[in-house]
Amino acid sequence: MKKLLRNPGVQAVLGWVLWAYLALTRRTRRWRHENVACVEPVLNAEVPAIGLFWHGRIPICLGLAEIWWRRSKLRCMVSPSSDGEFVAQALARAGFPAIRTSSAKKGDSAKARAALAAIREAIAWVKDGGVLIVTPDGPRGPNEVIAPGALQIAKRTGAPIYLMG
Repeated sequence: MKKLLRNPGVQAVLGWVLWAYLALTRRTRRWRHENVACVEPVLNAEVPAIGLFWHGRIPICLGLAEIWWRRSKLRCMVSPSSDGEFVAQALARAGFPAIRTSSAKKGDSAKARAALAAIREAIAWVKDGGVLIVTPDGPRGPNEVIAPGALQIAKRTGAPIYLMG
């Protein structure tokens, strides 16, 4: 089953299905936005920002997508795993292209180098005035605990962080 799901054609179909589901959900649900005024200065100017969503509340991102679409420069951090591939494809269709990265386990130097390269790419993106959307707790958790990557990006760029959900 894993081999089938990692097939590029299957990944493309899954990415399209997920994008279609997200688009349908976004358009057929009623969304209420509270306290958007605090993020308005970032939305109305091309200044850098980092938006954080807890991994367990990713569907809430749908309701806020319309708000972030006011910005021309958006990217998301997405896992380089096979699961992340179709998620990245769906998000790209929705206007949120991905920077592919994942936190590295201790002792995995190849993954650590890839994560560092992605963090550098994200830092350059944000310094250039972009908005970066991150799930700081990731699928492995711990749940609702911010991993150091998003904080390092904010520290090195001086960009404000907006925790949403």
